[in-house]
Amino acid sequence: MNPTRIALLLIATAGLALLGCDRPQAECRQALAELDQLPFTPESRYQQRGELYYECGDYLNAIAEFDRAIAVNPNFVVAYVGRARARLERNQLDLALADANQAILIAANPPSHPGFNSTYLYYNLRGIIYQAQKNYQAAIADFQSIHPPSTPASRASPTATPTTIAPSPTKPWATATKPAPI
Repeated sequence: MNPTRIALLLIATAGLALLGCDRPQAECRQALAELDQLPFTPESRYQQRGELYYECGDYLNAIAEFDRAIAVNPNFVVAYVGRARARLERNQLDLALADANQAILIAANPPSHPGFNSTYLYYNLRGIIYQAQKNYQAAIADFQSIHPPSTPASRASPTATPTTIAPSPTKPWATATKPAPI
């Protein structure tokens, strides 16, 4: 298969996933058939099939494909993440949490990609699962492990004095702190 076509198919797949686009069933079957022609390792093929099923809203088949990827490679972290997302969609929160925890555990000692650390994505996913379980303290802890609370300007520099800007009436969540004029 043409390398350009492979790249375009993968980019389109990722773009549709980001947009949350549900594909018609015929288009899903066609995409799966084309995907099966691409040169993937077995675990990557199952994982990519799982992603396509996920995009199509077929979470049960997505979970089955992620299961296959994990059976081939029990340390294939992206398969755990995909399965956690599909289980979250099916409201299987305890199982989704177990998958997110496994992804975090595997990512703590990544076997490859030494310069790439996507662990924060896994903590974000786990935070979303905790939020769905109404375990807000655990969700906050995970979100703060990704984005620690900002240090107030008064603590960042002994001479700085913060000035708080009042929230906008149209955007009450938008507040900012800026240093006082010198």
